[in-house]
Amino acid sequence: MAVHHLTGRFRPRPGDLFRNAGRLFLAAGLAWACLWPAPAARAAGGYLAVACLRRNAGQCGVINDKGDWVVLPAFDQIGDFAPNGLAVAVKRRRPGVINTRGEWVIEPVFDKVDEEWSAGLIKVGLSEQRGDWLYGLADESGRLVVEPSFREIQNFGPNLLAGARDQKDRYGFINREGVWAVPPVFTRVEPFAANGLAPAIRAGEDLWGYIDASGEFAIPPAYEQAFPFDGDRAKVRSDDGLYGLINSKGQAVGKQKFAHLGDFDSGGLAPAQKELDGLYGLVNRNGAWVAQPSFELVYSFNGGNLAPARQDGLFGFINRSGQWVIKPAFGNVDDFEIRLGRAPAEQSGAWGLIDSGGNWVVSPDHLLLLNAGSGANGPLQVFAENGRWGLMDENGRWLLEPILTASPYFAANGLSEARIGALYGFIDRFGHWVLEPAFQQVGPFKPVPSVPPALSSSAARPEPAPPAEEKAAPPEVKAAKPDGARTDQTPGQAPTASARRSRAHTEPAPTRLVVPDKPAAQSPAPTAETVRPARPARLTPVSGAAPSPPTGYIPPAEPASAGRRPAGPPKAKPAKTAPEPAETSQSAPSQVEPGPDAGSAAENKAASSPDVAVTGPPPPAAAPAQTAPLP
Repeated sequence: MAVHHLTGRFRPRPGDLFRNAGRLFLAAGLAWACLWPAPAARAAGGYLAVACLRRNAGQCGVINDKGDWVVLPAFDQIGDFAPNGLAVAVKRRRPGVINTRGEWVIEPVFDKVDEEWSAGLIKVGLSEQRGDWLYGLADESGRLVVEPSFREIQNFGPNLLAGARDQKDRYGFINREGVWAVPPVFTRVEPFAANGLAPAIRAGEDLWGYIDASGEFAIPPAYEQAFPFDGDRAKVRSDDGLYGLINSKGQAVGKQKFAHLGDFDSGGLAPAQKELDGLYGLVNRNGAWVAQPSFELVYSFNGGNLAPARQDGLFGFINRSGQWVIKPAFGNVDDFEIRLGRAPAEQSGAWGLIDSGGNWVVSPDHLLLLNAGSGANGPLQVFAENGRWGLMDENGRWLLEPILTASPYFAANGLSEARIGALYGFIDRFGHWVLEPAFQQVGPFKPVPSVPPALSSSAARPEPAPPAEEKAAPPEVKAAKPDGARTDQTPGQAPTASARRSRAHTEPAPTRLVVPDKPAAQSPAPTAETVRPARPARLTPVSGAAPSPPTGYIPPAEPASAGRRPAGPPKAKPAKTAPEPAETSQSAPSQVEPGPDAGSAAENKAASSPDVAVTGPPPPAAAPAQTAPLP
């Protein structure tokens, strides 16, 4: 009995096994935590947007789509994040580069920082006493790879060579270490293409040719204008002023020459004009006419199978064979929204919505109606008689009554900036408030990867002179490429329906990271005749989702028009003069060819610089009825 009693005391019970295993697991976890170093915290990723409680006052930060501060508002301005998770930020008038934790990767010790990364490098600049600039390169860890010693540095090509200008104003090509791979013996160069050829003009000469990576001419200089290769084709202009196509051996492609030749779209078609002030058609990459020149104006297909075209002063839509699918009957049109199969169209000065058969889905009784996103990114935006913007679905039903004081445009995550009065928030595609208005200025939501914390950037710390107090202008930062469209207008003023997207591929001029505020006219009080009958707007603010302004913050009486729009409307042309197609122009001013672009015929949707605090250009004048689009 005693033996059985003792063995019974030490016999494990079923519940003890689980309790002992749990204690052992807990002890092992504590030992692991104490002995093994913790991994470095990673910066936040996902869709992020720059938001400013007050611009130029150290109150700009970064939020996620839940309204949480990812980067606390402690900067004067912040640019858009690049795909590597880094963004240019300005503090005390000096630009640097931060990650999504708000840590300095490149400390603010330079006078200029470019927003565009190329081959893992970013251009940084220092100002000289006489007003000139010297540029160098820094990498993603903040190390200064190339000391500021060049007057200009272009983007790197596929062969990791970049055009550069020395202090004697001669061009050559450098590698990522800043060493001359092609000596500076040229008056001008353009980037290398994938086939290893780059347009160049030798010093003392006037004609363009194409050089290889050794600096030797693979295609001898013979052209007044030469454009970078697009695949196995390049556009050139000869001494007779006409454009043609050549292959990588310098041989002419096709027998046709053109007064103007646009850019080829993804389907291999480009608008072309046979004779100056003549008619337009469509050509393929072999230089052959797919659609004979019989149109006053032709735009590109913009990813779809219908393109706007004009004949006898009216717009319709053609297919890729140049045949009319929707006969010309409209004074102006916008692109077809692929997901909805609808296109805004204007008739007798009023806008409505047509389907792919040209039938009215929404009657033309709106002041302006445009797409509010690309692809499946948004509904329709409506500019109403009360000088406000609203949202409408593809069947003409109101999603949000016209109460917004700025034009919405939806990002890929389905959210758009939206302004009520002087403050910005974010709405979804159904007009519901996701983040309540609490910001003086915001940028669009963009996908940003998670990145590790900043590394030591001590190598990128030159000792420039401290900024002088008299430097009132903010540092300049080159604009990055656009990826969206905006149509912001001053409240109370109708936008110009004939503004066009310009896709002339000129070298973008440097623009300021911060656009100074411009006074805007007070919005006139709506009259009984102009106010739409009141309906309950679909506003469902998410309480507590948006951060609140700081104590004592006083918003401006009327903010500047916000938006990412090009500076001003296009140049007007005589009524009977056929517009010119877009050209892939050289960087030199003498090589810019104006003309229509490859987009819709209604509204200029070119996204401007993705600067954090973007203010729009001076609003264009109100559009007269039946205004046809300009190139």
